[in-house]
Formats: sequence, C-alpha cells, structure tokens
Amino acid sequence: MTTAKKSSVASRTSKASKASKTSKASKPAKTSKASKTSKTSKTSKTSKTVKYTKKQSAVADKKLLDRSPVFNPIVIPAFPTYTIPRIRKFGESAERLIGFYNRVAAQAAQTERLDDLLGFLVSEMVNLLSADSGSVMIYDPANDMLRLFLSASHPGAGQGTRIALSDGIAGLVFKSGKPLLIEDLSQLPPGFPIKRGRSGESFLSVPLEVARHKVGVMNLNRHQGHPPFQSQDLAILETIQSQLASLIEKQRLGEELSRRKRELESLTSLISLLHTTGSFQEMLNDFLKRLAMHLEIEQAAVIRIPPTSSDANDVPVAMEPVILASLHMRKSDLASFFATVREQKKPGSGGRSAKDKPDKRVRTGKTTAETEKMLAGNQAIEILPLPLHGQKKANHFLIVSRPGLPGEADAIRQYHDFLKIVSHELAIAIDRQNMLEHIEHDRGILLDNAHQNGIYLEISKEMASTLDPNQVLRKAFEQFSKIVNFSSIAVLQHDCLQNDYQAIIHSIEPMEASYSSEIRNSIFKIFSEFPVDPPLDNPVDLRYEIYPPQNPDALPVKHCKYMISVPMIMDERVHGLIHLGRQEAPDFNKRDWETVTQFMGIFMTSIKNAIIHRKTERLAFTDTLTGLFNHRFFQETLLQEFVRARRYGKPLSLMILDIDNFKRFNDTYGHLTGDRVLTHVAHIFHGSMREKIDIVARYGGEEFAIILPETALAGASLFAERVRDSIERDPLRSDNRELPITISIGVACTTITKCDKPSELIEAADKALYQAKNRGRNRVVLFEGVRLPNA
Repeated sequence: MTTAKKSSVASRTSKASKASKTSKASKPAKTSKASKTSKTSKTSKTSKTVKYTKKQSAVADKKLLDRSPVFNPIVIPAFPTYTIPRIRKFGESAERLIGFYNRVAAQAAQTERLDDLLGFLVSEMVNLLSADSGSVMIYDPANDMLRLFLSASHPGAGQGTRIALSDGIAGLVFKSGKPLLIEDLSQLPPGFPIKRGRSGESFLSVPLEVARHKVGVMNLNRHQGHPPFQSQDLAILETIQSQLASLIEKQRLGEELSRRKRELESLTSLISLLHTTGSFQEMLNDFLKRLAMHLEIEQAAVIRIPPTSSDANDVPVAMEPVILASLHMRKSDLASFFATVREQKKPGSGGRSAKDKPDKRVRTGKTTAETEKMLAGNQAIEILPLPLHGQKKANHFLIVSRPGLPGEADAIRQYHDFLKIVSHELAIAIDRQNMLEHIEHDRGILLDNAHQNGIYLEISKEMASTLDPNQVLRKAFEQFSKIVNFSSIAVLQHDCLQNDYQAIIHSIEPMEASYSSEIRNSIFKIFSEFPVDPPLDNPVDLRYEIYPPQNPDALPVKHCKYMISVPMIMDERVHGLIHLGRQEAPDFNKRDWETVTQFMGIFMTSIKNAIIHRKTERLAFTDTLTGLFNHRFFQETLLQEFVRARRYGKPLSLMILDIDNFKRFNDTYGHLTGDRVLTHVAHIFHGSMREKIDIVARYGGEEFAIILPETALAGASLFAERVRDSIERDPLRSDNRELPITISIGVACTTITKCDKPSELIEAADKALYQAKNRGRNRVVLFEGVRLPNA
C-alpha cells in the first residue's frame, strides 16, 4: 500500500475513533454497566476503521480520481457508519459484519479498479452470509434481460449468461422491486418461475436500485444440508445493496465513458484522415486500415456503382462496380456478395425474400442497414453495405465484413451507429473530392477554351488577310491541327462560279495511295447521301486538289481507322462537307465534334466572304455575254505577265483572234444569232485553254485575245492552228441549220519581237491578224519581225 493510501486510512480511522468517543460521552445511560461499557469499548475500537465522514470520503475520492484515467473515474461511495446500537440488532452476526466492513474499507483504500472492488465485495458477501455461491446480475435494456455481471461459485453461471425477466426468481425480484427469501426451493408452489432448484436449497435475492432506478439483482444460494437463510440475513444484505448498486452503476458509467472515449478518439482520427490533403486514393486506403483496426473488420471496400446504361435494344445493362479502395476485398468477393444478395431477395428462394423479416436489422436515421449473412467456406461472415448519402442519389457504398459471431444487441447497435457516423463523413469526403475534380475539370475546360479561342482568333486574322479561298483553307488547316488531332482533313465544297464540286485534302503526314483512295471514297459516299442541290451522283464530277503534307518527312499514313464528318450549311442548304480522318486511337469524341462545328462556323464565314469577293471580282472582269474575261481584265493581266516575263527571261506569246465576216451573221440572221456565234466561239476557246495558265478574253466586238505565258512563238503557232481548226470543224447549229464559222489569228512573241511595253506586243499581234485577213481569212499568221515598223 502506498504512503498516500496508508495516510488516508489512518486519517479515517483516527477521526472515526474520535467520533465514537463523542457518541459514547453523549449517551451515559447506555454505558452505566461495566460489562456493557467494556463490550461497547471493544466494539467502538473495531468500528473506528470503517466510520467515514462526508469530508473524509471526498478527500479519499479525490486522491483516487487523481490516480485514475480521465474517462474511468473510480469513486468509492462512503459506507454507512454503524454504531454499536445499530450493529447490535444483528445479534451474533455483528462481529462478522464489523469485520466485513473493515475488510471492504481496507480493500477500497488500496484498490484502483471498480471491477476488482466489486468482485471482492461479492466474495465477501458470500462469506459474510455463509452462502455457497452468489452472483450479481445487471439489467440489459437493449435485450430486456438480466445479464450475469459478477459471480462467486454460482452454479450454472457462465460467461454471457442471460435470464429473461419472465424466467427465474431473479427476474421476478427485478420486476417486483421487492427482496425475496426462500428457505427451501423444494417447497415452492407449482408454477413458480424457477429454472433450477434442489431439495432443501435456500435462496436469497434483493433488487439493486440507485435513486429508484433498478440496475440489477444480487442472488445468494445455500445448498442442501446447510441452514436456510433467515430474515436477519436478508436485513444484512439490504444494508449493502444500495452501495453495491451504486458501485455497479458507476462501473457501468465508467466503462461507457471509456468506450465513448475510445470511440471518440477513433472517430477523430478517421475524420481527420478523411479531411487531409494529398492523394485521395492513399487517404481511402489508410482510412480502411484504421477502420478495420477499430472495429476488427476483416474486409472492407469503398465502391462506386456506375449509372445503368442501355444496350442497342434499349435494355438496361447493370454496370460492374468500381472499387475505389479495398482492404482484402477483391472483385470476386464483391461479385459473390451481390450474387448471394440477389438470390436471397428472390421470392420463393431459400433465403429471405422482401416479405421476410431479416435476422438482424438496425435502423440508423433514414437508412436501414441490413447485415447479410454469407458463408465463406464453413465460416459464417456478415457483410454490411452502407450507402454514402452525401450525393443526391447514392452511387458510392462502404462495404465491410467481419466474422458472423453472436453479439449483444447493444454492441451491434453501437457497431452500426459508429459505421453510420463514419459513412456520413466518408460521403462528405467523397463529395469534396468530386467537387475538387469538377473544379479541376472546369478549370481545364476554361484553359482549353482559352487556348482554342486564341487559335480561332489567329485563324480569323489569317482568313481575313486574304480573299482567296485556297489560301483561306491552307492557313485554316495549319492552325486547326493545333486543336484537334487528325491525320487528314478534307473540305468538299460547291464552286458556284464553275458550278461543280471540289474537294481539297490536307494531311499532316504523307498519304499512301490506299489512304488517299479511302478518303476519296468516304467523302463521295457520305456527301452523296445528303440532299444537296445540285446533286453529286458521279465521282468523276468531283474535282480533287491535294495540298502538300504538313510534315513531309514523317512516315506515310496507310489507312483511316476513325472518321468524323460535319456538313457545311449555307443559306439553308448543304454547301459542302468537312471530313477528318485519324489513323490511330483514340476515336473522335463529342468534344472533337463541338470543336469542328465551332471551327466550321469561322471557316464558313471566311469562305462565304471569299466567294462573294470572287463573284464581285468576276462581275467586274467578266464579259456578261460570253463569260470570258473582259478587255479591262485582259489589259491588267497582260501587264502582269509582261513584267514577269521580262524579269525571269521567259517567253510570252499573244494571240489576237477575229471572227471572219461576223457582220454577215448579224445582217443575215439577226443580232441574236450573232450573239450565239460569239458564245459558241467563246466556249470552244475556253475548252482549249490550259487551266489556270492561259487567259482568254473578249477584246472587243468579234475580236478575242489569248495570253500564253511561258510559251514560245512555235508553240503558240501550233496552239493557234489547233484553235482555228476546232472552230472550223464545229459549226453553229441554230434553227435547224448549220452555220459555218472561221476565224483569223495573229500571233506575236516577246522573244522574237523586241517590245518595251505591252502595247507593242498587242500591236505586233494585231499586224499579224491584219495580214491574215488580207491573205484570205481562216488562217494563222505569225509576226516574225524583230522590231515593229516606225519603232
């Protein structure tokens, strides 16, 4: 015993002795006889060790509290002071009773654990009343039963022993709240609620109450052959029952406080972990490990159930759960669990159906948590799925499993309540993580949109810098490849000036012939299915132009695995098509579709402006009758080609053509026929030209001019003869008659005739034409002079 404890006991003993002497002095009438005085003096000295005052008890209690854990206080109640007159009423048992209190007081002074003191107290009670066995049973409100709390050689008492209130003497005593003394169990009337009894066995039972609150029952037994319990034994037992009940209640409260402290520490640890920064995956794994340590869980997992999708026939398809974190739980374990639950829920199955009552069901708030029983080999396990209701619709679950051991209802409730709190915090953590992911996703979208908008701005600037549709496309393709990953991009559009369709193809890497062919077939097949005007029925009617690859040194692409096509709509009709091809994964997605659509809006605006410009330009430089370039365009183009030919030392030839006897057509057949002659000749001229190289224009009246860049005089002569021959062999058919047409042509070249300006080249060709007219028409004459006359 420590010094502090000895001091406390000594102090209590000293003060008890003084109080006893004072009591003796105040009552002289009871101490007149010598024998009584001697006996009283002896008893008083013995009782000094157990007499407590309120102040002394408070000091002793504080010392015990100072040495005890914070959440498990040990408060030993002050035992009542029994002076000599009060003890005398117990007769021969007085000395034993005094010894009992002395031993209990000494034990209380040196015991720091209530459960140890309670065990000692029950054993002493058994010895005090010469019982063969004894027990203390406490009330379990969760199960409405009496549960064995302490036992001293009690027959039939085992760990976890429970007695229903309607079964046994202890239950009768607890319900009635009155003590019960049975001298011989064999003499009880029939129907008395007793589970076990022997002939001649005696039984004593008293209820344990604290402030009129029943906490349990204390039972004592004497076997056959021993004297039965008497009313004096019951009186002695009643003197201690309130203190015993108080100790039991304080023990229960201490254990509850300790349990709640451990639970609070675990909850604090788990909640703190859930709200830490860092890897969300690592946090979930650590969370499951700590949860398993606290609840002795064998397996646990946090899963997400994806939304139900539909197949091609609109049949709902259940998606497999996604394991976000796991502790010894695999996908096969989850599949087995779900299969077992589905089987148990089937009506008519061997398991529980929807109408059956579950074996164990604990309602926690709005959630009904049902423990599913399964078998893993020969071992029963319990699996508890907890929906995480942080979201509007729970699609995350915390699943835990542990051995299916029998447990008290109160312990099961505490287990589920703890999981409910934890699952709520876990739902908050998952919601927070989802919110952070959404914020990060939105941030990425904003940055991506800003990047795309910057590129769109560059595309718009470059498109606005030119009104040539081909230049618009070339610049747009180069910028667009920075936004969408593609192997090739093709634009098919209707050329309203030439009234045909043209497809321009641009690739990042060089294209093999198979890839190019696949792209062409895809473009024609897709576009021909649209309701376009004019329709595209024949692939021959589709003109192709392939731009040089963006990375010419890269490996060529072989095939097109993924494609996306977006129609170009202008003026409420399909004007063309944008087609993207990709050789490798991933496939095009909705984001790519939206990007192509947004790009097409910018692209269509620039194309429309370029087409309007070309129409305006064409009207300004086109002869309205023949559709050929007019005299103004001829003069400007001749100047440009003349300057370029002199700069690079290239030949430039010029042809001046005149329809023979054109006035006769007007005078004989009328001016409308004369216009048809001009249109007919212009069509032949246009079909004979080198596309995008030669320029044919109406010079004036029935005269035409053809500019032949980089063409020497000999080549120009052959070309002029071919044109003259084509006109002669193709008469005009008008009003069921054929009208023969011939032309005269004069040709001049800068490499033969020295010309200082374009007008001199025109004059040389015009002189050659004059000679062709004088020589009989329908012929070609070359100007072969080095200089013009009068030059």
